[in-house]
Amino acid sequence: MSNAPVLETVTTVTGSGLGEESNAIESGSEDEYDANANILTDTNGDKVRHSRPQSKTKPLEDQRITQTELKIRSSELLNALHSVVKYYPGQTLMGDVATFQEPFRLLVHYREELEAYKQQHPPEHNDEYRQTCNEHIDILLGFLKRHFGKSLEEEERRQHQDPPVCTFEWAWLLLKPGDTIYAETDERIPGLPSP
Repeated sequence: MSNAPVLETVTTVTGSGLGEESNAIESGSEDEYDANANILTDTNGDKVRHSRPQSKTKPLEDQRITQTELKIRSSELLNALHSVVKYYPGQTLMGDVATFQEPFRLLVHYREELEAYKQQHPPEHNDEYRQTCNEHIDILLGFLKRHFGKSLEEEERRQHQDPPVCTFEWAWLLLKPGDTIYAETDERIPGLPSP
């Protein structure tokens, strides 16, 4: 087990400064988050107040976030993702670090599977590995919940209405890549759906 952070966020901010176009990158990491106390535990076990890192872009004017990435550095968490994600084109989970572009679609799509994985570890995982992996899964799920706030909850509520509805912004949440959907295409044979 490494001393590297479980997650790292990298936010690229673009703006104008001193008459030229400039870029700055803001980076932050999370190991363990106590949501009740707003305390972050760093890799050394020290408790620190949880807040966004100070922006390195203060001199820039007309700031706008152009990209936010999430880097997963935990080998235990990456192994859990390998176990639950069978197909997701355009996203690699190979290597020591996996990088996801906001809105972190793969991670949002597989939240329930990761939660279930905490109870379904392979028998070869020892207790220490299971505990570490489960903590890292909780860190990721907590990050996603804090990052998307109520927007995700509201969208899921819309999808469970009768009739279900969705917003254009969150329409991607309806289907995972590789899901098969059926539609009735032949009006002459009612009730005969085709994939």
